[in-house]
Amino acid sequence: MRRLVLLASAVLACAAVLPARAAGEQTGTVQLAVRTPSIARTLYVATGANDELTGYVFAVSPAAKGKTYTLTRTKGATGLEDLDIYFYADISGTGDPCLFTTVSDDGETQTGVICPDVKTPKWAVVWLNAGAAAQFAFSYS
Repeated sequence: MRRLVLLASAVLACAAVLPARAAGEQTGTVQLAVRTPSIARTLYVATGANDELTGYVFAVSPAAKGKTYTLTRTKGATGLEDLDIYFYADISGTGDPCLFTTVSDDGETQTGVICPDVKTPKWAVVWLNAGAAAQFAFSYS
């Protein structure tokens, strides 16, 4: 019992000093430029896991609807990486993309509004239009 209490205390102490990821934040990597989100989406639906080769799929809170998003390239192999993002109400089958508005895109950071239409976002797919080995950070507020 004493060991269990010590272990629980150690876990809580570690959790207190580790940085927490805020809701609505995601980081990832996309290795190859494929110019479409459908390959990554299809692979994710088939396997339930990100391959990070053709794109990066992650869940989005329905609370993100109508919020402003930021997608930032944090690193890349060439410096010319062009990331893009689609939001989906459903990613199975042929997918059910939400309408979204890109407000600005300077090649390094893209901002826009998530699903201002009637659909509620549940998924996002980040893919690479150009370059290689792109790391990204996504957030919304």
